[in-house]
Amino acid sequence: QFDSGGDAAALLGVIQSIEQSHVAHAGVPSSDIMRSTGSPQSGYALMLSRAGQREMQRRNEPQLRRMDLETINKSAALLNRWSERETRAASFGMPESGYFIAYEGIPLTIDEREANRDDAVARLDAGLASRVGVYMEIYPGTTEEQALDALVKIAKQEAALTAATQAADAVAIEEAEEVIQETP
Repeated sequence: QFDSGGDAAALLGVIQSIEQSHVAHAGVPSSDIMRSTGSPQSGYALMLSRAGQREMQRRNEPQLRRMDLETINKSAALLNRWSERETRAASFGMPESGYFIAYEGIPLTIDEREANRDDAVARLDAGLASRVGVYMEIYPGTTEEQALDALVKIAKQEAALTAATQAADAVAIEEAEEVIQETP
């Protein structure tokens, strides 16, 4: 009884064309786009791969950081001026500059972490990377000195554990020898 008001396939084609235009304008490589398709009636989704999302986040971060810091600085200045006016005394003394923002990145998936670990082990085995460098890759933001300190601590713990294990093995061997000698 009721006919369709338009051609759904043609409408989908127009939407896809507009979508591709917007994605290209945003600078997203087509290789980072994954489509979740369905019929026009069930909807249509566009997703960026995690790597594409991280790249977009990395590219946008400087601009966002500048704007966020400007907002924080202006908010602190406004709070200081307001407190001076309202309390008729000294301002709150909020610093009006010198703030730092660290944005949380998009976490790696389990598969990505495993691939990174396998790559790091392969580079270590091939002599193409140092343990300090690999530690710094696994724990971003770690300085070379911090990584070296952490690896020295790990080595000391491993040596202590090995010594304790060997001592326990020696005691166990002595006890076993005593039991063997006592057994007729």
